[in-house]
This record gives sequence, C-alpha cells and structure tokens, in this order.
Amino acid sequence: MKHQLTTIKQICFDHFLPLSCLLCGQHCPHPLALCRACTGLVHANNLEQANQILEHENPIWDKFRYLSTYQTPLKELIQKGKFNDNLAVFKTLGQLFAQQTLLQGYDPDLILIPVPLHSSRLLERGYNQANEIALPLAKMLKLTINNLVVVRSQEAKVQHLLTKQQRIRNAEQLFEVKATVPKKVAIIDDIFTTGATMRSICTCLKNAGVEIIEVWIIARTLKAS
Repeated sequence: MKHQLTTIKQICFDHFLPLSCLLCGQHCPHPLALCRACTGLVHANNLEQANQILEHENPIWDKFRYLSTYQTPLKELIQKGKFNDNLAVFKTLGQLFAQQTLLQGYDPDLILIPVPLHSSRLLERGYNQANEIALPLAKMLKLTINNLVVVRSQEAKVQHLLTKQQRIRNAEQLFEVKATVPKKVAIIDDIFTTGATMRSICTCLKNAGVEIIEVWIIARTLKAS
C-alpha cells in the first residue's frame, strides 16, 4: 500500500510539476533533474586518462575520488551552476557522486569538510558550492558535515583567471584550523585543476593532526592549466 501511494504521488508530481533536464532541457521526471541520457553522458567521460595523470602526482591526501572528468557535458553543467547561481545543479551533482560512492564503498567514519570560501566571498555570493554538493552527500551517505574546523583566512584571487604557477602561489597558506580536527575527513570541492588549493587545505589539516584525508571532487581536469 505504501509503495502504491508513493508511486501515485510521484506520477501526480511529474504531471503537475514537470521537471526539465538541467542539460538538454527536455521533460525530466527523474529525481536527479537529469534525464537518463544526460546522466549516462556524465558518467561516460574518460576516467582512465584522468587516473593516469593522478598516478604521476605526489599527493598529500590518502585517497582521491571524483565523479567524472571536466569535459562536455559535465563542464557545461558545472558552469551553469556557478555562473547562473543554479543551486539545483550542485544538489544533482552531489546526488550523482553519492550514488557512485555507495556502489564503490566508503568509510562511514569520515567527516565531510567542504572547501571554505572567504567570508567576504561567501557574503557576496550567498552560498558555497562545495557545501551545496556536500549536503546531498551527507544525507545519502549518512555522514556529518563540519564547516567549523577550517576557515579560509585569506581571500584568494579568482583561480580560473590564473596560470598554473600563479594558482600554486595563490593557494599557499590560504587556510587556518579553528577547531578540534576529526581523525578522518573527506574534503569536498567541485573542480580539481592544479590541486594547489586542495594541497593547501590538506597540508593545513595534516599539520593539525588529521590522520586520514580523502579528496572528493565532482570533476577532475584531464590536464592542469
């Protein structure tokens, strides 16, 4: 009976409040706000090539996860979220990442730490996209978000306008630990390019006593720029 009521409720919702796919714009009753075809395209990117790049790096973190590579159509989806302030995009991306993580398995003792924005930037934008991604992750994986452990102590320049070396210098000493650190954390962000920001926050947390750090990223660029 409960299943029948849920099905009827979903049918009514789809009929009277139809959703549109965030990518193609077609009618989309799917709860992720992406149609099945576009969801398949997001997962179809060349993960093997990005993994090969990661093998040649010297990361400070203990484990690296990402949804897919930063190319069409995921690239356009992220840009729609960031530049159009479309929070539904980040929720959908968080849900997709959570589904993938459930299949792969994860440590239930991890504490989620979204990469923080500087207070002035957060006030200007009104939200932190890393936190918006973390919200559905925490809900679906039954994990806890902690936004108090680490803060951004300096306001960084806009990363996508900088060269690789400028990004690395820009990211040094950006973060500061403000509370007792958990033993195991997963750092959440939307895009991984040079890794400069991630190395900065991971170094900060390792120095403060965090034992295990996982990096959870929505999109990994195939080539740092």
